[in-house]
Amino acid sequence: MRKGIIAITLTLFCLLALAACSCAAEDITVVTEAPSVVPATEAPATEPATEPPTTAAPETTAAEPEFSVSLEGLTAPEGSNITYPQLTGLGDADETTRWNDYFRQEADQTAADLAEGDTVTVSWRLASQSTRLASLVKITELTVQDAAYPTVSLVSYNIDPSTGDSVRLYQLCNTNSIAADLIAADKAAADGGEQTAYTVSAPDGTDVTRHITMEGILDMYEEHIANRASKSDEAALAELLNQMDFDGKNPSAVGCSYWQDGVLHLVFPYIHAVGDYIDIAVKDAHRSSNTK
Repeated sequence: MRKGIIAITLTLFCLLALAACSCAAEDITVVTEAPSVVPATEAPATEPATEPPTTAAPETTAAEPEFSVSLEGLTAPEGSNITYPQLTGLGDADETTRWNDYFRQEADQTAADLAEGDTVTVSWRLASQSTRLASLVKITELTVQDAAYPTVSLVSYNIDPSTGDSVRLYQLCNTNSIAADLIAADKAAADGGEQTAYTVSAPDGTDVTRHITMEGILDMYEEHIANRASKSDEAALAELLNQMDFDGKNPSAVGCSYWQDGVLHLVFPYIHAVGDYIDIAVKDAHRSSNTK
């Protein structure tokens, strides 16, 4: 049973977002297919059919009053605390039911998979809420019997309140532009410059930016990038970003994204010594101007 909870946690982790320059909430045009990856040195073959997002920060004001999120508690074994969200007011009643059933069933399964002596704390927060997007963040801390430290995971869900649909990073942002910015920042730092495009935090909030590079991320997830040797770092990272975010239906994802205070966060599972995952805050000051 212990393996079951860990497997579920990792699956859901490897299970979404409002951006700065490359993706603004007010101008979101959701697409239904992942974009082709265009290396940073190449221009897209055709102009986009719709006006690209601006560089304005995403909207962070409250959504329409009818949409809300409440937290429910689940009866759990002694020493454990399991909460789960329940949504009201999504634009589609069926999607509201689907999400609420999913969150409750997920909580039930977490409790059922606990082995004797294990404890778990499942907490949620509404990281960002607007009329266009709500980012829900779930943090799970599992302590197996006699373990010195818990295993921690973060999973996010990005939902369009007007429809109830889940939204993935590539549907909101120009992932080619984000990848180009992050790789360029690493190259600038390697040449002795200052890397200001992003910061990286461990689960306990420790700043681990100086230990993390995009090249390191690519090395960790090389098996998710087709023909990696033939791709530039920019194209490889964009391909990885296109695979992010659990959509509530298909749990296949390499990481997740969410929005908080108008900043895009990219979350990847990482080594336990660092804290099981890293949270990359992408700074809007380094957004590329090629998507204005």
